[in-house]
Amino acid sequence: MPADLSKKSVLDVGCSEGFFCRQAAKNGAGPVVGLDTGLGRLICASSIALEEGLNIRYRRAVFPRRLPRGKYDYVLCLSVLHHSLSTRDLWKVLALDEFAEDRLVLRRQLRVLRELTADGGKCVVEMPYEYDNPAEREEVDFERFNAELTGAGFSRARCLGSWDYNPKFKQMKDRIIYVADAG
Repeated sequence: MPADLSKKSVLDVGCSEGFFCRQAAKNGAGPVVGLDTGLGRLICASSIALEEGLNIRYRRAVFPRRLPRGKYDYVLCLSVLHHSLSTRDLWKVLALDEFAEDRLVLRRQLRVLRELTADGGKCVVEMPYEYDNPAEREEVDFERFNAELTGAGFSRARCLGSWDYNPKFKQMKDRIIYVADAG
């Protein structure tokens, strides 16, 4: 996201305590809307925004239901989509026929994200890739998710990079960041 967000609207799906909402508001964005399922997280986010004098609207919502109306210049969806899949392993969902039902769920979610993103806007998606052993990681084709984003109606999608697996955690997981342009 650019440093100057003047006259740009931002929607953060799965905003947690509102970190990215606050950054967007500090960079001039407005309106800024944060959605999350956790009432406690939203109360915390609202309190911090109030204390910092930031105009951010927070709503309790479960993606992809009960979303705000309208379109946004920037839609953030960070570590949200995989929670509605039967397996949290996105690359298996994209690559293996046994997860065809999950693939349909994911495709519906991506279409909703496109509907929320204004023409000329951008959608930033962070998606974990989980794997059982390091050799499995070599099999992942990160372009598959780009193809899903363009299939959902975005004009272009690209992988920006990742946070690598942290060996302190039990799960082997990389978090991959994508940006999709709405044409």
